[in-house]
Amino acid sequence: MAMQPDFPASCSSSMEWSEAHDIQLCREIMVTNPFFAKRKTSDRKRLWETIARNLVKINSPKFKTSLSERAVRERYMRIAQRFKAKMNEEIKASGISPEQSELDVLLEELTEREEMAEEERFQQGKKSEKDQEKAKDIRLKAMEKLSQTKKRKSEENSDDPPKKSRRVGSETLSFLKEKNEREMDFKQKELELRSKEYEEERKRRDEAEKRQDSMMQMFVQQNQLMLSLISKLTDK
Repeated sequence: MAMQPDFPASCSSSMEWSEAHDIQLCREIMVTNPFFAKRKTSDRKRLWETIARNLVKINSPKFKTSLSERAVRERYMRIAQRFKAKMNEEIKASGISPEQSELDVLLEELTEREEMAEEERFQQGKKSEKDQEKAKDIRLKAMEKLSQTKKRKSEENSDDPPKKSRRVGSETLSFLKEKNEREMDFKQKELELRSKEYEEERKRRDEAEKRQDSMMQMFVQQNQLMLSLISKLTDK
């Protein structure tokens, strides 16, 4: 079932989007892959801007010369939502997947990529939150241990018989020395913890970069395979 041309809500009314326009839009999204960047970031916006610039250069079908990144982004969102609704309705009605047009094939691939990219970022966020909670717990336990030590020393001193005045100076120095050692020990542990956190964060960044590189290579291969399939379909 072919999608009928219409006017997107946020796009300029001077341009009518046809199925040919939508196909070219989806092809550009396949190549540029804006879903690789996080939502609502300057990186993703730049990718949509690249798509808009590339579409303007196409001679057939002709796009507006003032096409904006918002226009192409919202157009894709609209046809993607409409595609999902159409597929759900047809599957519920017949129980089987309907025959797909070229635009349907492109939209199915793009929606799957978008969902996969969001799931990857969600899993990374969960891992980061767990690491932060673990570091916070270690820091709190270290502070609690120091507080308990101070309380115990205070109780021990209160049970001791009064000291002669000539020993007060020596006891004060001893207390300050012990206090300083405890504080140094706490600072050393905190420094080690921060160093460990930094190292873990660096490893996470390295792993994320490797996953991104791997995903990019996979996307490039999928692009090549999909474009080859589309080329074969259009040649028939």
